[in-house]
Amino acid sequence: MPRDMRSPLIAVTGLAVAAAFLALAPHVRLEWAIDPPVAAAEPLPQDDAAEVTSPGEVPLRADHGALSVRGVIDQAIKVRFIVDSGATDVSISAGVARELIRTGRLTRSDYVGRGTTILADGSHVPSQLLTLRFIRVGDREIRNVTATIAGQGGEMLLGQSFLRRFKSWSIDNRRRVLVLQD
Repeated sequence: MPRDMRSPLIAVTGLAVAAAFLALAPHVRLEWAIDPPVAAAEPLPQDDAAEVTSPGEVPLRADHGALSVRGVIDQAIKVRFIVDSGATDVSISAGVARELIRTGRLTRSDYVGRGTTILADGSHVPSQLLTLRFIRVGDREIRNVTATIAGQGGEMLLGQSFLRRFKSWSIDNRRRVLVLQD
């Protein structure tokens, strides 16, 4: 190949690799979003920095530019949810879904159907809709919460299918707490 043709070829190849990486980036598994499964009777550790003084207040933690809270799904699996008011539904990872299936807490009767999830970047991805029997965040518990199973590497999101079930909810940035009011 002539020397003057190599630079454009390298540039085009580099762009193709970058485009392929960006296309796959939403599917990269983020291990920090999930705590290992534990027994439901074990209390949630209070390692988050916020001082909780009232019922309905939940400590927030900054995680890679987002705010997250600890939660428990179906009285069995501890997770860390990113609080996402723009998400229509709660979103759980495929790994958490597998653990719920393995422990018998998620069955065929919990599946509602298939849908399409629109990601923050505007892309559309197929998703499975299901009903989680129970989600606890702080001292608040909500039953029969609609959720989606995120694709490979998807985030654990605390979306509107949980948040809208409260009379009101807010984030106190000064005290770094999520406030959930019945």
